[in-house]
Amino acid sequence: MTGPRVVILTYTGLALLQRGLSFVLLPFVTRAMTVDEYGMISVVVSIGGLVGILLGGFLEQAVYRWSVPAISSAEGGGVPRVTYLWLMIALPTVGAVAGTGITFCTFEFLGVDSFVWGIEFAAVCTLASVSYFALPVLRATEKLPRYVLLASTSIIALLAGKLVIVIALRGGVLGWVWSDLAASLITFLLALLVVKGPRASFSKADVVTVLRYGVPLIPHLIAFWALASLSRPVTALLLPFKDVGTFSAAFNTVNVGLLVLSELNRAVLIDYSREKFPAPSKTLERTMRLQLVLTVLLTVCIGAFSPLAESILFPAQFRGVATLIVILSISCLAFGAYIVVMNFVVQTSANTSLSWIASVSGAVVITGLCLALVAPLGVEGVAIATSAGYATMAVVAVLITFRMGLAIRWRALASPSWAVVVLALSVVVSCSSALLAPDQMWLVTGGSIALIACLWAARGYTKAGRLNRS
Repeated sequence: MTGPRVVILTYTGLALLQRGLSFVLLPFVTRAMTVDEYGMISVVVSIGGLVGILLGGFLEQAVYRWSVPAISSAEGGGVPRVTYLWLMIALPTVGAVAGTGITFCTFEFLGVDSFVWGIEFAAVCTLASVSYFALPVLRATEKLPRYVLLASTSIIALLAGKLVIVIALRGGVLGWVWSDLAASLITFLLALLVVKGPRASFSKADVVTVLRYGVPLIPHLIAFWALASLSRPVTALLLPFKDVGTFSAAFNTVNVGLLVLSELNRAVLIDYSREKFPAPSKTLERTMRLQLVLTVLLTVCIGAFSPLAESILFPAQFRGVATLIVILSISCLAFGAYIVVMNFVVQTSANTSLSWIASVSGAVVITGLCLALVAPLGVEGVAIATSAGYATMAVVAVLITFRMGLAIRWRALASPSWAVVVLALSVVVSCSSALLAPDQMWLVTGGSIALIACLWAARGYTKAGRLNRS
């Protein structure tokens, strides 16, 4: 029998691999595509993500909730049928018909040909069926073997398509979208075999229930899309695709830290749900500090290793990406603080009425600063705007807790002192490393590792001394 920890690790590992595939492929893709092509496909993928959210992503939470048999039978047996018909039947059909129609049109949008948009539209609609229905159903009903099979197939199909069509055959932008479509079709056909559609009848009330539950989530989902992706299409309007490609390479590197923090947070949400105010308790405090310490260390590593990443991961045409990585590393720090604070708002208080304000505020700041800073600062202005958006989101999350009057012991949120020291020194080290010549990067990264090791050792020695005295 599979233990709960193994199940959690399996779900988390597959989710990280699925979302982190772009980083795994980064060193190979950036050598198979020009920086302009990489910038162009980054814009296409970003807009595709928004299409997926608008057409299917807002129903994902409804699928999770009403896939549990007890809830489905008690609150509306027809709700799963409604989500199935839309996500698994109607949406792929819309994608095939509309995508084909778009390919026959002759226009350019954000500098990209309509043929590319048509193929990507069909791919996004087809893959949304798997991402927002099939996988959530298998996870909610705890069918782990089928979940592993479907998720692994999706990962392998996407990976194989990029390796063969984009990297080996040098397919460029067109090869990328064809590989997306092929992978989505393979995964969708498998989903039809491993996921049984609910057969319960549904009524107009079930449709209304789905819409009332899902539609209010759209602003929040769009805001999070904007935080991660809006900067690319905005940049494409104001700068050449070369700059978009450089920024996308930097953000995809930093995104590894965001994914790790996000998936760790997903695993500990139940701890926040069980909490009572005043919070945190001693038990939750350990979990919370683990999150904050990991946030600090990820920020340190991302910044300090930026010259190494520029030299190893990217070819010469992506030079300058290290500086962008350093600036964007602040996003990782801010996001880690945001999710910890927002857990008290959403999970502990079970009140989501104000949760959207933080993400929307961050999205507004990113959009406004991108438009304001691109002209004087170029692509570095986009990186500054992105980090400022994440920082705004963290600050607004704290303000929401004050507005709701939540009894939070803020002093307990302070990370251990050694982590604060690491953060302060890492800012200096990271900013300096971005300006050093490549042949000096080993000195910087080696010094950073030694610094962290010494601080860990000092903390352990101090703790041991206190235990001996007691």
